[in-house]
Amino acid sequence: MIRRLVMGIAYAAVVAFVAISAVALVRGGTLFGPPEVAMPADTVRPAEDPPRPVLLVPGWADVGGRMAPLAHRLRATGWDSAAVLIVGFDDPVGSNVDHAEEIRVAADSLFRMNPDATEIDIVAHSMGGLATRWYLQHGGAERVRRFVSLGGPHRGTLVSLVAWGQGGVEMKPGSEFLAQLDSVLPEGVEGFTVRTELETHILPPENATLPGVPDTVLCCTVHWTLPTDDVAIEVIVDFLLNGRSE
Repeated sequence: MIRRLVMGIAYAAVVAFVAISAVALVRGGTLFGPPEVAMPADTVRPAEDPPRPVLLVPGWADVGGRMAPLAHRLRATGWDSAAVLIVGFDDPVGSNVDHAEEIRVAADSLFRMNPDATEIDIVAHSMGGLATRWYLQHGGAERVRRFVSLGGPHRGTLVSLVAWGQGGVEMKPGSEFLAQLDSVLPEGVEGFTVRTELETHILPPENATLPGVPDTVLCCTVHWTLPTDDVAIEVIVDFLLNGRSE
């Protein structure tokens, strides 16, 4: 009975993943048009002067539209428009190794636009967290202060069995790519994982955590809407401004 229930939940998650991903590809990488996220005047808080530039990294099959509301909120909170940049991958379902190189190029651009910055922060959704970790592991850690992972498949996901592209191959639990990733973040990078109780893409859900990294579980957004959820955005902004809560 329990086995049937577990299989039923897994099957439903796979169906949801396929349906959502198919719609996302048809719509150029976004499920819906990114919602406008308004920030009431009384919730705007002073940030660092100036805040660290932030690089926003999309997930599998996304061209960056999901990260737009977060970019909007950051600018409303005090980040300069030139201090927030969304990465656009040439192949949204491609290899994380290639994506990591595109992250490096985007980071270089962000530093050029912010010549006084010595470090940046990175917020990555879903598979973007794997590409970011590869970037950190291969020279990027010296340039990154804080890293937020939103529902990242850090130890793989069973749903990858129906994901296409090299990215899908690399998200499989036990893949060669995952075996080459260090199990912990590089020293000096302050990490934070955010995930949802209603996880449809990362199975098992605990695979979205990282050893030694603080973890926050939210309800009731889903995997696909983690970057656009108001509560998730508030949690992200707070971490970027203030770091870990002791």
